[in-house]
Amino acid sequence: MANHQEFVHLTRPLLDGSGVACEIRAGMPRLDANDLGVTRGFGAFEVVHGKGRSLLALEAHLARFERSLSQLGLPALALDAWRLATARVVDESGAVDEEFALRYVVTAGAEGVPASGWIRRYASPAELTERRLYPRSAMVLNRGTALGESTELPWLLHGVKSLSYAGNLLGERIATEAGCDDAIYATRDGYLLEGTTAALLWQRDGVLYTTDYAHGVLPGTTQQAVFEAAPTLGLGTEFGALTLSELGSIEGAWLMSAMRLATAIGSIDGRAISVDMELTARLNESLFASMRETS
Repeated sequence: MANHQEFVHLTRPLLDGSGVACEIRAGMPRLDANDLGVTRGFGAFEVVHGKGRSLLALEAHLARFERSLSQLGLPALALDAWRLATARVVDESGAVDEEFALRYVVTAGAEGVPASGWIRRYASPAELTERRLYPRSAMVLNRGTALGESTELPWLLHGVKSLSYAGNLLGERIATEAGCDDAIYATRDGYLLEGTTAALLWQRDGVLYTTDYAHGVLPGTTQQAVFEAAPTLGLGTEFGALTLSELGSIEGAWLMSAMRLATAIGSIDGRAISVDMELTARLNESLFASMRETS
């Protein structure tokens, strides 16, 4: 059971026009059974990577958190209160080299039930650290839309980090049951989009690419941090789209998320991909370096 000290509860997580600041309380929040976050998965979340007392791309996460809430039609965050609550949780961090996660959650509430918001800190699973050391296999799952079509269908929630995450977790399970490590969503016309819980990056001719956000993928905060560091690694950056037929022309591919950081992909649907574990290590070191610089 989680220690209540690992939680910070924001009793007024949204701005409602009253001008009243959020109240910040230590301890696990109490959640009403009628809250739409529970009954319908209506709400949003973020996960921020931490090490010691440093955080990776906190402001980018908060900005994406706000975008997700906005796309769900929910009010804006009281950002200063969330920053203060974040500082309180980080102050409880352990050893300097310990990796951890901060999970941010806002529910929609319901009629007569106020919205809930909280931050929880927990240790980073060792499995995620180990994933960075070896290339992974991935299978392709058809998302059922053509390239760019999902942006015209906002009810599909592509590009929103919603609490409605059952489909993503089911995709991971399907991949595992098929003998693969991860899954990558693709359009029905053959373009690779993103992992079930990660952004997709690939390298070609000294340039790092990621799927254009206009194609309905979730903008990756870790991917953005890597793009910012790319010039120091001698790499360019571009947005684009990758098809299965182009896998033979790339020089590496990665899934990137806040907790796994950069994880190399060794094969997609059984097709081998060039793997550069030295560059993978450099990408991850650039992420840790950016955390040190902002601490």
